[in-house]
Amino acid sequence: MKKPLRILMVEDSEDDTLLEIRALKNGGYDPEYERVEDAGAMRTALREKTWDIILCDYQMPKFNGLAAIALLKETGGDIPMIIVSGAIGEETAVECMRSGANDYIMKGNLSRLAPAIERELQEAESRRKRKRAEVDLRNSLCQLQETQNMLIQSDKLAAIGTLAAGVTHEILNPLNIISLYLQMLASTEIPTEKVMDVIGICQQQVERIAKISKDLNQFARQGASEITTGDINHLIEQTFNLITPKLRVNQVAADLQLGSNLPSIPMDHNRLGQVFLNLVNNAVDAMEGVPDKALRVETELVTSAEKEFVRVVFADRGKGIPEEAIRKIFDPFFTTKEPGKGTGLGLSITYRIIQDHGGRIWAENNAGGGASFFIELPVQEPAAA
Repeated sequence: MKKPLRILMVEDSEDDTLLEIRALKNGGYDPEYERVEDAGAMRTALREKTWDIILCDYQMPKFNGLAAIALLKETGGDIPMIIVSGAIGEETAVECMRSGANDYIMKGNLSRLAPAIERELQEAESRRKRKRAEVDLRNSLCQLQETQNMLIQSDKLAAIGTLAAGVTHEILNPLNIISLYLQMLASTEIPTEKVMDVIGICQQQVERIAKISKDLNQFARQGASEITTGDINHLIEQTFNLITPKLRVNQVAADLQLGSNLPSIPMDHNRLGQVFLNLVNNAVDAMEGVPDKALRVETELVTSAEKEFVRVVFADRGKGIPEEAIRKIFDPFFTTKEPGKGTGLGLSITYRIIQDHGGRIWAENNAGGGASFFIELPVQEPAAA
């Protein structure tokens, strides 16, 4: 059974066209064709129909091969074009190939035409498959990014849930103080000279509530990644303002040993704050049932491969990480926690956020017990990929 073939013939000679069609029929094709011989007719044919191949004479009274190649490029079509000419020099043939023609064949050697078309059709199909694969890959990457963003926000919500009880306690305490002093203000027994002192105490407690609410709101905010230059120590202090209630409830002593005069670094405050909160929460969980619970956080400037990094260390006195697990702790859905106590996503999200900052993160067991997580973030903003 002959193979169907749709051909756009750019040719001024009807006789030469029929010769080429006969050669294709002898080569196993069932050709359907349209002949054009100027730019306007070629443009119309390309717009109105779909073609498998273009066979183009090099020199015609109103048109030529190079102009036909340029017109095809202008339309953006990916259709193989073969120059079929009765007289074409080697330099002209090379020029046509450089301009975009896929092959050239002499009209005196039409036995090459069918095999050349077969080869070009196969290559065109391969190009289409590659383009489809590239589109599919881009779509998959977009979907993966959307899924990752959803996981990051889901992890935030889970972390906020662990903070809720402690933050509520922190807010209720100053509210009770304010309520008590306002009741005292309502009493006629308070001397006038003490009124301003009482109002000052109330104002301090209101500011305390505002700060807690602001830090929690900043952490919970969902939005696009925004890299700005900032102070890593200040971000750590903000994180501990949020997590302090949980540390108190779990009797964990926090020791912040923050380096002085550290340079500002490019960072997404929201996402990096999530990293620190995840690591503190994990440290608290790792110290469950351990006496003398303590969490030490250090920052310092280090140099590696002639580049400056700010290093942040979270060191706990927990049970440590099993040696067989330490290489897998950043894998998605891997967790050393008991069933129901962890999704295995927190550290994988943490790892990706640090990568997005151009940094690195790793974990080691401490010689005296517990584990340490090390983060290194570049002082200079990483180059865009």
